[in-house]
Amino acid sequence: MRIFFAALMIGLAGTPALAQDDRAETCAVEGAPSPDEAIVACGFVISAVGSTAATRLHALLVRAEIQRRLSHLDLAMQDCDEAVRLDAASAEARDLRGRVRTDAKQYEHALDDFDRAIRLDKNLASAFAGRATTFALMRQHRLAVRDYTEAIRLDPRNTQFLADRAAEFFKVRRIDLAIDDRTAAIGLEPKVAAHYES
Repeated sequence: MRIFFAALMIGLAGTPALAQDDRAETCAVEGAPSPDEAIVACGFVISAVGSTAATRLHALLVRAEIQRRLSHLDLAMQDCDEAVRLDAASAEARDLRGRVRTDAKQYEHALDDFDRAIRLDKNLASAFAGRATTFALMRQHRLAVRDYTEAIRLDPRNTQFLADRAAEFFKVRRIDLAIDDRTAAIGLEPKVAAHYES
């Protein structure tokens, strides 16, 4: 029963692919399967004879995101590579592969994936944020600020982007702007304790 539920959640019934944030919620909703069960369900969808390319792509991305969160980066990379082979024009697949590569400290390859994702979809805030995170890890803080700024322009209510840009503003000694971003995050989510730190 739980496997069937997971299969429905990831699109076996032909639902359109979920956005990145919705993918992350697939296993977090009440009654959803464990990550291991969701991985198995994704495998069934990927290998099912009747699965459409869009459904298989979605299942690959869901499974890759779960693997990434479990720090199984090699497995996540395999699914991302397969997703890109399945649909080379998928900005979402390039974006996720960029995040996996960032986690694996393959920064130059990650930047390439984020650049391609942005060329495919100039409104994909997560790709700008992912590239910003990669720049931050490479200590290229001004470039990180630039990309977080674009991510925030595209998704102005995303408090994680605001918090991350605040951290980068602090590193380039723009304390005033860091405070502005923290204040904006608090305004959006006043009950989140993390916004009051630093």
